[in-house]
Amino acid sequence: KSELGLQRVPGLDTFAGVVFLNQSENPTPLKEYLGDLTDKLQRYDLDNLEFSGKKEYKIGGDWKLIAENFVDFYHINAVHPELSRFSRVDDHQPFQGKGQYVGFVTNPLTNSGGPGDLHNFNLFPKLNPVEATSALFFQLFPNISVTIYPHSVYTLMTFPTSTPGVTKETLSLLMAPGAKLKDDTDEQYKEKCE
Repeated sequence: KSELGLQRVPGLDTFAGVVFLNQSENPTPLKEYLGDLTDKLQRYDLDNLEFSGKKEYKIGGDWKLIAENFVDFYHINAVHPELSRFSRVDDHQPFQGKGQYVGFVTNPLTNSGGPGDLHNFNLFPKLNPVEATSALFFQLFPNISVTIYPHSVYTLMTFPTSTPGVTKETLSLLMAPGAKLKDDTDEQYKEKCE
């Protein structure tokens, strides 16, 4: 066991449902690495998110270009027409601070008759009126994208593969604690989350 046992990971922390490991001998604490981001998000209950599902994709493109694509909100109308009805390009603004991330915000979100509409879920309970109608988008250097809606969080991790120009993406959906409406059946809630 002393020769073949597991090695201690010096830097281990979580943020928005993602486990961060840093194997550096004296790692920078994650909160310091993220800068002001944790303070910006203090009214979102990110430590008590409820896991809803995970999807994996293979994308024809380099993972670095996919990360850049995430922070370029001008692609939304062409690539994500359904999303563009809910999160309009004209309503996107930079939301940057100190830390290893790039951020922007959409305000207001536009209910579009889709499953992500705000009235379909209970929201994070501590949000102020502006946060309750906004979506936040953060690219955490180098390969993690975090999207925060008033009722849910999507994390997207991109990984290079052994095939040049092919990237593996893992998307996780995490719901705000208590996001399920009282009158929804489990099946209705699951359908809205998919």
